Amino acid sequence: MLRYLLLEALRHFARHGYEIIKWFEERTYGKYSPSPGNVYPTLQLLQDEGLIQVQKQVGRSIYSLTERGRKELASQEDWLAAFWERYARPVPSYTTLPEVSFLQEELSDLTRVVEQGWPCAVRHGDSEAILRMRYALEGCQNEIRSIISQCSASRPVCDEARPPEARE
Repeated sequence: MLRYLLLEALRHFARHGYEIIKWFEERTYGKYSPSPGNVYPTLQLLQDEGLIQVQKQVGRSIYSLTERGRKELASQEDWLAAFWERYARPVPSYTTLPEVSFLQEELSDLTRVVEQGWPCAVRHGDSEAILRMRYALEGCQNEIRSIISQCSASRPVCDEARPPEARE
């Protein structure tokens, strides 16, 4: 995984190792920060494979992609898109962090309750309970979509959180 991310970090600009690590931190909003102990050996491996080249400048090594590295990177576009979809989201601000943590805990609890509840209803053949659970979840989803749409309408930067059908 790291090899493709390092190639991605060098896609547009040559960088030195510290810049690459900082680029990861900024691009993932602090959610992913590879250690120098992982970055530098992987950079050496990429150099050995001819995917990057290195120029020495005043005590630093500046890394850049080779043509072969660009081709390797192009072969991983789907994987990279999936990675950035997952990691390139802003982290909550200090003031919203407690509520976001609570929201995540509640979502985990809801998932646990539903996963424990529906098998019981299935075992007892209670199709009415299963249908009521489904309707409750659909109602919850619709209410949350409404909240997201209101947030997105007033703040265009939130558009990525809206369901695709609400973005039009």
